[in-house]
Amino acid sequence: LSETFDFLDKLYESGEQFPSPTDFIGSVHNAPAGQAAIWFDAKKANITATGGDFSFEQALICAELLTRNENEGVMLIGADEHHNVLSKILDESTALDSFPSDGGGALILTRSNNPGLKIIPSFLGYSINNKKIIHFLIQSLGGAARINELFGAVFAGIPAGRNSLAREQLAEFQSIISFNKPVIDYRKFTGEFASASAVATVLALQHVKEGAIPSLSGTEQCKLNGKGILLLGFGDFISTVEIQNQLG
Repeated sequence: LSETFDFLDKLYESGEQFPSPTDFIGSVHNAPAGQAAIWFDAKKANITATGGDFSFEQALICAELLTRNENEGVMLIGADEHHNVLSKILDESTALDSFPSDGGGALILTRSNNPGLKIIPSFLGYSINNKKIIHFLIQSLGGAARINELFGAVFAGIPAGRNSLAREQLAEFQSIISFNKPVIDYRKFTGEFASASAVATVLALQHVKEGAIPSLSGTEQCKLNGKGILLLGFGDFISTVEIQNQLG
């Protein structure tokens, strides 16, 4: 966002006569991915997803599709930069946050038949005017019995800009499957930015590996008892990311 702002600022200050080519290069959506590819000398496919609150989930689905016939690993990155001017204009949730926040998460994913931690993007759907979206979500996850059997906690993504809608969706989900395990609104801890789900996924993977979620805001430590964590994104778009524990 800094390069985008600087490019636009110089463009208008000069009456559209002297835009900065350097700032323009840094302002395009895939500039961060390009920089990462240069840094790591990566020569293969380089794709950027820009879907707002579900960009990370989009990227995860892209990675899954692109590597179905590949054995090599893929780097998956979700990142946001806070900008004092542009962030509040571009992201309603950021404008409603009490404190400026940004961040990111990165994973190296590989396909393996060995037991371990497994990450699965299982659903991405548009919720507007779709009253059955939560039923479709639960169906995509294999139903209530499977969800309760596999997952010891839910990480819920509730964007501040869609707070009422997102909480209604979460309440419907809990009611249908009778989920009585911890449900954590992770944006209370990460802050409000589009790729907060990338940070939450990295945290969830670490917690599943350790077998417990540490105490948060005075709550007791949550032991997962060998189960995984389900990440749910709510709002205008519904998404799911399964973190499964297959370590036995």
